[in-house]
Amino acid sequence: MKKIKISIIVPVYNVDNYLKNCLDSLINQTYTNIEIILVNDGSTDNSPNICDMYAEFDERVQVIHKHNEGVSVARNTGLLQATGDYIQFVDSDDILNENSCDLYINIISEFSSLDIVHGGFQKIFEDKCTNIYPLNHHKPIYGQDYIKEYFLSYKTELAVYSCIFNRNFLIDNNILFFKHHIVAEDVYFFIQAYFLAKSVISSHGMHYKYFHRTGSLSDIKVRTLEKSKSRLQLSYDLDELTHLIEDSLLKSLFLDKILTIYIDSCIGGELFRKSHKNLLNKDFVKGKAYRRKTKIKLFFFNINPVIHFQFIKVSMLLRKLSKKYGQH
Repeated sequence: MKKIKISIIVPVYNVDNYLKNCLDSLINQTYTNIEIILVNDGSTDNSPNICDMYAEFDERVQVIHKHNEGVSVARNTGLLQATGDYIQFVDSDDILNENSCDLYINIISEFSSLDIVHGGFQKIFEDKCTNIYPLNHHKPIYGQDYIKEYFLSYKTELAVYSCIFNRNFLIDNNILFFKHHIVAEDVYFFIQAYFLAKSVISSHGMHYKYFHRTGSLSDIKVRTLEKSKSRLQLSYDLDELTHLIEDSLLKSLFLDKILTIYIDSCIGGELFRKSHKNLLNKDFVKGKAYRRKTKIKLFFFNINPVIHFQFIKVSMLLRKLSKKYGQH
């Protein structure tokens, strides 16, 4: 019987402070039939040299050096180069638990064909660590059933690094990352994958350590605007996937989620200002609200986005004050 091969794809960009820890966690996997594809996305620090050093040390490591085009293009480059049966995406400042591939292989070997295996992971902050578990499914179910349960309960989190994907399933369905998604770049990818998947299953081991790192605050207004525009485009792109949905309840939940992304993008980036009003499309929001909370949010957004914006600012301030003084 052919031994299952896993391709681990790592986009790399200016992470020389964290890269060695990440790569050590990959080459030390207890399951050894893996290939590690490092896509150096035009790094200007010592990251390229570190990548090359690991490729010389371990023949399973290959490095692709390219000019900077963003994490989405880097992941696509690695995916199209991969030869494994399954694909695992790892961020270059995170860590893959040493038995992660073994845990996935144990489940994959039990069933004849799986499109997606959703694993548990840890979110590590400066002051705390949170375990995120997948939904409780030990037998394969349809991807649309899985994501409907997710929308109904929000008992887990979906992220590209929390899953392992059948490579043929991704290639046959042309599931790739969109270059113009500069934030939440994996959302469209995994939503499309779940909508098309015929067999999704859970793995309840802790597979991955995701480190939440505080970024630079320089030029934050520009970055906030760019991110809001990107999320706005994400809502339009997600809307194009509604034709894939077979279940009416899932469709309502999904449209509601799209609307939430749209409104939050407009409010967060202050896209309701006169200088950005050409970006707004009031027709897009019609008929999408499903949950009561979203209907209320849409009501105030339609009346006056500026008031909505000020209300959110005050609410955030109150939450911060409550958290600050609640600790004393």
